[in-house]
Amino acid sequence: MDEAHIATNNEFNRYVRRLFNIFLENPSASEHVRHIWLPGDNDIGGEDTLVTPDKLERFDRAFSQPSLISIKNITYFKINRLTHNMPVYKKQRDFFDTDQIFVGLSHVPLMFKPSTFVDKVITKMMPHVLFTAHEHKSMIISTDALLRQDFHIVPVTSDNNQVFEYTLGVTDMYEILIPTCSYRMGTTKIGYGYAILGKSRSLLVL
Repeated sequence: MDEAHIATNNEFNRYVRRLFNIFLENPSASEHVRHIWLPGDNDIGGEDTLVTPDKLERFDRAFSQPSLISIKNITYFKINRLTHNMPVYKKQRDFFDTDQIFVGLSHVPLMFKPSTFVDKVITKMMPHVLFTAHEHKSMIISTDALLRQDFHIVPVTSDNNQVFEYTLGVTDMYEILIPTCSYRMGTTKIGYGYAILGKSRSLLVL
C-alpha cells in the first residue's frame, strides 16, 4: 500500500479495503488460494519515515496472521528486516532435510544485502529458498548454504524468457527477488514473480 506509512487511520482502512477488493473479492479466484501478508516500508515506514509501534499494531490488526505458516510439506516464515524480527523457532534445522521445505519471506532482501541479522536468520532457519522484494528489480541470488562466502547474482530481465530450475536442499540456498507490480514505484519495468515448488524438491522460476 503505497502511502500507508503516512496515512491517517481512516486512509489506512480505505487502502486495506481496496487491497482486499483486488486480491480477495475476485469471484474467479480459487478457494485454494492462500495469501501471506508482509509489511513493507510503504506500509509501516522504515525508509522515508520511522517505523513506530502504532504503525506496526495497525498493520497487524488489518493483516492478522502468524509468522510461521505450514501448508502441506512447506513451511513459510516471515522475516521483518525493517524491525529485525523473525519467528521463534526452537527446533534444530537441517538444510539437507527436504521432507519439509522451508521458505523465507521478506519485503527487504536478505542475501542481496548481507548483515549480522541476515546471518542470524539463515543460521537459525536454514531456508531452502527466500522470496524478497523492495529493490524493484528481478534477480536470483544463490550461495553455498553452509559456507555462505560468495554470492552469485543472476539478473532477470523482461527480454529474458528463460525458466530457471533448481533442486532444493542439495548445496545452494536461493533468494528470488520479485519486481514491483505498481506503476507508482518509479520504474517502467513492473511485474509479478511466479514460481512452482515441485514434489521432487524442484523449484521452477518463471
